[in-house]
Amino acid sequence: MSAPLLALYLASLVVAPGSSARALLAPHAGAQSAQTVRIGAAAADAARASGAPDVVILRDGKELRGRVVLDLPSKLVLRASGKEREFAPAELAEVRSLERSQRELFEQFGRLARLGARGFATLATFCSDAGLPGEAQVLWLRALIADPEDERAWHELGGVHTPRGWRLVVEGRHATLDELVQRVSTDGGALAVTTTHFVLQGSARTLDDMRENLELALNLERAYLTNMDLLGRALALRVVEQAQRVHVYRVAGTYPAPPVSGDRAWFDREANTVHIDATSAAPGHVAYAQVARLLSYNALGAALGGDAALPAWLERGLAEHLAAAIDVSRGVARFALDAPWAEAFLQQARDSEPVALARLLTAGDATFERGKEASRSLTAAYTLVYFLMHADGGARAERFLAFVGEARQGRGAVSHLEAALGESIEALEARWRAFVAETAAR
Repeated sequence: MSAPLLALYLASLVVAPGSSARALLAPHAGAQSAQTVRIGAAAADAARASGAPDVVILRDGKELRGRVVLDLPSKLVLRASGKEREFAPAELAEVRSLERSQRELFEQFGRLARLGARGFATLATFCSDAGLPGEAQVLWLRALIADPEDERAWHELGGVHTPRGWRLVVEGRHATLDELVQRVSTDGGALAVTTTHFVLQGSARTLDDMRENLELALNLERAYLTNMDLLGRALALRVVEQAQRVHVYRVAGTYPAPPVSGDRAWFDREANTVHIDATSAAPGHVAYAQVARLLSYNALGAALGGDAALPAWLERGLAEHLAAAIDVSRGVARFALDAPWAEAFLQQARDSEPVALARLLTAGDATFERGKEASRSLTAAYTLVYFLMHADGGARAERFLAFVGEARQGRGAVSHLEAALGESIEALEARWRAFVAETAAR
């Protein structure tokens, strides 16, 4: 990517694909009035609209452009000009896709981010060259927050040098970083960041809040890739191309009332949006569990089609499994999927009346959301999914993931699980409870 684009992102109008021009300052969800400053939207929308952000070079030297919609060890599917072509690994000389570029970014992130502004600048330049404009702008802003005197960061963000120093251009007006924070700290104000698979909209009371939002924007992409690693190969999941939205509320009084009173985060399926209350604490396990629900819902829906929803225990268990694996240190999320969540196993092992498996497998959404049983049911769903994925050296993992695919097609009943695993529910429950006790005792 050549010229800096943030000045355009902060222009007075944003034109979204398939819509008319609209004012930049738009309401944050749940607020009466608001200012939303957008970063990365124009370039990311343009990249999506082109439909050809990826490059595939064949062994005969032919170069193809399009969108890599499926990338498996056994095959690759490229969509170009509305048609799909499948390639075997032996036909491919080189593949440059958004997701492969993201993996390269995150492989180098820890080493370079320790260098501060200079490291963020290197990563941002890589993203610009790799067709990740949203991630590039996030990183240039990280560089600027790390070193407000970094002239290259100001330049790349479309800043202008005035007699009073460098300024961003916001709504046609010059603004310092602190003044940008002021714009997104008012009732309902937000900074909207568009990356490859997400739109993160977050308010900020301080520069630290804004930095945490930018860290979250990249952690969402890390979570996306991890979820695809977990489910993608077994289920041949295609890339998610619809916008996945996450709204973070840090200003008191702006968090919309959740369906279940007291919830600090919730997933709105109809809006394909997760809402996170961060007014008193940074997003934690509860928030990432809702993000994981968003990820699975989109990945499985996009890949397998149909209107059948996953059984409640399976949806919640998969979400808790991903969320429990997350460790955020110095703003960077890392995932240890095979490490058990000790607290959950201890809680279930000490439960004098643990949730019966037959009851868990037939429970509806309300069981996991309301009443005294919600916490116990969520814990049981997590330990069951962990057991099916990791017990006995992962002996059941392949059959379990095949069941996940069947469940998304409406074949998620107890009998389908028994058939997929080759075990009766009674035998499965005995082995599951023994595993819980053994794991809790470690």
